[in-house]
Amino acid sequence: MRGCSSGWRMNLPIQVIEMKHIIPDSPAAALRLLLLVIMTCFVLPALLPLHSLNAQMGVDSSMDWENGILRVTVSRTVDDRGYNLPAALYSAELEIERRLPDILFRELLNVQVDSWNSLEDTLRNEPELISFIENLSATAEHVSVRPDPSVPVLHSSYALELYPRLSGELVRHGNSFPMNEVLQWQPGSDYSGIVIYAGRELPVHGEQRSAALEPALFPVIYDENMRVVADKNRLDPEYASRWGVAAYTRGFDESEHRERIGDNPYRIIATSLFGITPSDPLIPPADADVLLYSENNRRLLREGRILIIY
Repeated sequence: MRGCSSGWRMNLPIQVIEMKHIIPDSPAAALRLLLLVIMTCFVLPALLPLHSLNAQMGVDSSMDWENGILRVTVSRTVDDRGYNLPAALYSAELEIERRLPDILFRELLNVQVDSWNSLEDTLRNEPELISFIENLSATAEHVSVRPDPSVPVLHSSYALELYPRLSGELVRHGNSFPMNEVLQWQPGSDYSGIVIYAGRELPVHGEQRSAALEPALFPVIYDENMRVVADKNRLDPEYASRWGVAAYTRGFDESEHRERIGDNPYRIIATSLFGITPSDPLIPPADADVLLYSENNRRLLREGRILIIY
């Protein structure tokens, strides 16, 4: 395909590489194919060299899963050779602001949507979301701007909340899928939420390795027999949009999550993980039965009242 760099062509979805074999069966399909080609050939490749376009600018980002926030700090070298340092700082800040939408777009591509797809993967499959992500980038909160006294560098920090705007855009179902109900009586009671402990390396199901759980917007919770206990499509769409399948925390202080899991959560220890990116915890079948037997506990699953300690 002309217009695509060779490095990108190696990773293109098969339907793009072999597009000569595709005959769109409707105007909508043709438009979707065109968007996919534009996305793969022009939009994403244009963003890849973003950091190298200006050696005076650097970007550091991290995903704060406990709060559902993408945090980005842009650093710009300040030309302090002149006598007007305030003007140089102001100029550096203006350049950061000018480049910010592209920077945030790029960093958003790395957000893990589920155990199989990053946001970049999702945009490859759904290029019509590009304009939404561009608009989402414009909603980042400017947290701080500060010069570094030791070196002539300006640091500008931003925070971009992913719930409910991004999560809501990725929820497409109007009615939740039915739960895998358990009819046989199970011990236990009605709980206020669910806590899953996965705070150590665990075996990865189907692979000869162990890994630490990696959070995602929409993890799937399975039992050890690969029965789905909770996922995005089984959640009430209102709750899936509001806060995703599960909350995350690194510590054992659950006080910040009381609204979600209440005072009497059911506690489970994950036994393994699943996925290309190991985001999906597997739990013992007996614990899954307890959750899927009671209507109250199934409601907890449908509302995503789950906290994962990782």
